[in-house]
Amino acid sequence: MSDTRVKKFDKLLGEQVVDLDLLRELAWSGTPGDLRPLCWQLLLGYLPPNRDRREQILARKRREYRDMVPEYYDIANNDRSEEEMGALRQVSVDVPRTAPGVAFFHEAPVQKCLERILYIWGIRHPASGYVQGINDLVTPFLAALLSQHFDGPMELWDIETLSEETMYAVEADAYWMLCKMLDGIQDHYTNAQPGIQRTVFKLKELVRRIDEPMCQHMETEGLEFLQFSFRWVNCLLLREIPFQLGLRLWDTYLAEGPGMKEFLIYALAAFLLTWEKELKQMDFQVVENDVMAHASAGLYLYNHILAIAMPPCDITLTRYVQSFALPLSHCTGCRCHFIWLCTAEAETHVGANAGNGAVFAKAADHRME
Repeated sequence: MSDTRVKKFDKLLGEQVVDLDLLRELAWSGTPGDLRPLCWQLLLGYLPPNRDRREQILARKRREYRDMVPEYYDIANNDRSEEEMGALRQVSVDVPRTAPGVAFFHEAPVQKCLERILYIWGIRHPASGYVQGINDLVTPFLAALLSQHFDGPMELWDIETLSEETMYAVEADAYWMLCKMLDGIQDHYTNAQPGIQRTVFKLKELVRRIDEPMCQHMETEGLEFLQFSFRWVNCLLLREIPFQLGLRLWDTYLAEGPGMKEFLIYALAAFLLTWEKELKQMDFQVVENDVMAHASAGLYLYNHILAIAMPPCDITLTRYVQSFALPLSHCTGCRCHFIWLCTAEAETHVGANAGNGAVFAKAADHRME
């Protein structure tokens, strides 16, 4: 990131009262790594724009979370209801599966932290409870907050060097930031996950408008969008791109605010259409006359995309720029112009952890017609 952009962030965040509209505009194209925690907390509304009130609010929210741990988590199993035991079992199964490519999240203290956050969130949000996929959504918040206490790449972080007080503060902040984010997409995780169903439907409609032959080919092959894009929506693409690039994408998600759900649809469409030429040439009927044909075709597409997007040696998304300006039917009156650019040159704020790949997303002309 250029020095000029960093200075803009420094000046804005140094104001007595931060202009959130200007912060959203700046953060949309990425935040400096060292300023990311503060930017995200402001964008989510976890911290107020007025700097004089922040310490007081942080202290209160951290105290509230610390009080929740003995109330909900640190209790004997025979004091939990059957539903609570089921939630705890599900969380304990999912935590070891979180961010499989990032070793840091498999350290025992970090996994215990994840378990507490997820279990308490589920108990306090009975409309949905804990659902698989939410575990991945915590990781960007933990990584951003912990980056304030470590130098260098995540592979070199040693969680054992942090004091208990510092770790509790990070855990509490991550919990409340997760709450703020999920407030806007909780219908992704309520019964039958209607938010995800709607997003996948809108994705299909958008792809049809952009590339009708692509949609026709997939329909001819019996491939449903839900088969391959459910996880994309459920985990907000975190599982599909390198973790450090996920942090960069989170900058834009949080800068979008209430518009994040619509932005996600355009991001998913661009992600899929990156490989439109290859996909149009593929035969998805891998298991003819079998009841599992559709599922197998979906898995085949999913694995094919990952094989192209993430070769084992490195991240080399270098060859595609997708740009379109189309109305999104069945959604809002917005007209978006979205550009998804994959380049071999990582911005400096992404850092060495990103290998030699970076993802940049830009939406402009985002206004009501």
